[in-house]
Amino acid sequence: MKTKFEYLNLLGLSENASKKDIRKAYRIQAFKYHPDYNKDKGANERFILLKEAYDFLINDSPSTKPKQKKQKTKEEREFEAKIRFKKQQERYWKEQNAYFQNITNGKSWLIYKFLCFLSLYIAILLLIEPVLPKIYEKQQIVAKTELYNGLKNGQVVGILTDKGEKMFIKNAYANIFYQNPEVIIEKSFIFHHPNRIIYENFKQISFEIDFSVINLYPAVSLVFFLPFIVFKYRRRSYWFTFGLLLSKFIIFPCMFYFLLTQNRLIHFLTFGLI
Repeated sequence: MKTKFEYLNLLGLSENASKKDIRKAYRIQAFKYHPDYNKDKGANERFILLKEAYDFLINDSPSTKPKQKKQKTKEEREFEAKIRFKKQQERYWKEQNAYFQNITNGKSWLIYKFLCFLSLYIAILLLIEPVLPKIYEKQQIVAKTELYNGLKNGQVVGILTDKGEKMFIKNAYANIFYQNPEVIIEKSFIFHHPNRIIYENFKQISFEIDFSVINLYPAVSLVFFLPFIVFKYRRRSYWFTFGLLLSKFIIFPCMFYFLLTQNRLIHFLTFGLI
């Protein structure tokens, strides 16, 4: 019989480990050294020791168990260890099944499905938008804001139009718009994302807009596709749970922010006609 410290060390636990910690550590180690899965020499002995350590630590002291008049054989101890491991595995999978049923049923799952298909629809629209006809709006540059580091044009500056829209262009071009404030804004068909600024009287002269959603195609579309992929995958696995939580707490909030800014919800509902 080993000491409590030796049993804790065997399971890789500290002295203040809770019973929950003990069960978790035993389940991991027992699965690793189970004779049915591990054929290495010494794995069987290690498995039996793990069972002894678990019995000792769960009961907190060997004195809580009545002294046995006859020492159990190695085969009996091995059999008991296998039975205990099997019961723990059954309990673990029962808990996992209950959790899976809980997150894939009821109102919360119906809401997830609705948001999932909404996200999928937005992703499809974003994918087809680059090949649709463009919209051209006449606007006037009225102000210039501070400098930023752009996504693709180096140092950029923000410019404001008479319709209250803010866009970012390469800083080197900013002064040109003060001399010629009348411009045409090229936008995408559905969500009206600005793509280029064109001189009203010189259409051959144009400037790309930085920090536009168009610059992030198709990354934004792929992000909005993820909830649907999770929905179709729907397995009892950590990846499914991770994808579900990622969709609920990150992707869906981003989707709402996307729709509720820059009048995108109106453009979405009217398919870009308004």
